[in-house]
Amino acid sequence: MAVDIQSLQRAYDQSPYQSLPFPQSAPERIAAIAHVFGVSTPDPSTARVLELGCASGGNLIPFTARNPRASALGIDLSGRQVADGQATIRALALANIQLRQADLSTLDETLGTFDYIICHGVYSWVPAHVRDALMRICERHLSPTGVAFVSYNTYPGWKAKEIVRDAMLFRSAGQDEPRARLQSARAMIDFLDSAAQPASVLSRVITEYSSTIRDSNDDYVLHEFLEPNNLPCYFHDFLAHASMHGLAYLAEAEPAIMFATNLAREIAEPLLRDYGTDQRQLEQFMDFISNRTFRQTLLFREDRNRQARYRLADDRLRTLHYAADLPCMDGAADYDARPQRFGRSVQHAAGLASPIMKAAAVVLSEAWPATVSVDALMAGIEQKIGNCPPQAEQQLMQFLGVLVRRGIGFYRLQPVVAHRKAGTMPRVADVTRRHAAWIAASGADAHIFNIWHEPVALNAMSMEVLPLLDGQHDADALVAALHVAVQRGRLGFSRHGIALADAELAAEIRHQLEGFLAQLQDMKLLQ
Repeated sequence: MAVDIQSLQRAYDQSPYQSLPFPQSAPERIAAIAHVFGVSTPDPSTARVLELGCASGGNLIPFTARNPRASALGIDLSGRQVADGQATIRALALANIQLRQADLSTLDETLGTFDYIICHGVYSWVPAHVRDALMRICERHLSPTGVAFVSYNTYPGWKAKEIVRDAMLFRSAGQDEPRARLQSARAMIDFLDSAAQPASVLSRVITEYSSTIRDSNDDYVLHEFLEPNNLPCYFHDFLAHASMHGLAYLAEAEPAIMFATNLAREIAEPLLRDYGTDQRQLEQFMDFISNRTFRQTLLFREDRNRQARYRLADDRLRTLHYAADLPCMDGAADYDARPQRFGRSVQHAAGLASPIMKAAAVVLSEAWPATVSVDALMAGIEQKIGNCPPQAEQQLMQFLGVLVRRGIGFYRLQPVVAHRKAGTMPRVADVTRRHAAWIAASGADAHIFNIWHEPVALNAMSMEVLPLLDGQHDADALVAALHVAVQRGRLGFSRHGIALADAELAAEIRHQLEGFLAQLQDMKLLQ
């Protein structure tokens, strides 16, 4: 066991995993999902949160920045990653978070209890005794009304991926240096891609996963395909393991995969007829149908098992706050019975024919990325279409049910505010400005986080601009600051690979700045 742990620690010290916010694990999201299914959880704004396998805190730091009255503890095996995270915490001046280097299998009873326990990217990637320790920690340290988030690789989808992983491990065996192992493993995929018999199982599997292996970040490929431990399991086996530790299934952090009604009718009807009263059985069958490879499961204490309700109820939906970007894909929205599509892509679009639902989509889009309450939605709908018919609220609730079932947009128990008053200079949160400045000064990973717990990648210009967005710098001041950055060699502007002459530089800087400031709302960074 000690050898396994030392090997695992060395792997993450040598090749740290990119530590980013993972939106599905945000306690505010978890609380809202639990509410949808009839379960009350602690208020995230004052919660105590534990993350197991926190890396350098990229998933935990955003939560504590949003919730100064909450507290968080992150634990990771890699001392290097913990040290990196501690440096970021100091730079962001966060007093409500600690990171600790430790082996999960040796943690003692002094941790106390936590309202939310997060374990993303660990369960399938560690030896069996560490998986047991993970569940034991949840059993002993989850508060009576708390929720644990655990992500893991699943069968049946990973059975095909294991062919790829086995081939990569075989080709890279004996290579101690991580980049050499990665090079050998990718070379194996290229070889199999050219050598596999057309239409064979191997050919289909390689075709499906080769682009991911070639194009993904090195750290992802190293830890997903080349770690000594990667043990997927079936959903029902995971739940059996949880049950051994007094934990039960609450929901998925991606609730859309829980609803058979999202499948074709000819598939959904027999599933609901035979398994509609057993959510766990139903979802295991849907895993077979979808060939699922990954899950993000929410667990709670087994004595609360009967509290969960898997049918959406208007009284629970009505108390949520909603956010969605659903522009009309068929021109301007017409508030009549003509069907129109609303959304940013075909995969995440809703076909709407009700004037009430169309108006709701427009109201949400105009407020994006802030949330809107049901009462505010009704008021906005009345402004769009005039006097609402008696069934207006019923139709609105049907629309919100579609958003939840299909995973279109966001919802929270508390409002999320993101606005910019007309005529004011752009402003982002203080922690955002400090974070961007820290990245520019330290060379740390060039990602920050937004109000929806999502990663936002930065380039050289955004690292110069964001620290200045305090509501006091107008466009001229920002342009002047960018000029200074160019003069000092921190920033460059070119066209077709050739640096711009002074005569063109001023116009290009202003053009690039205007484009960046226009993107801030879509990036969900404006305050």
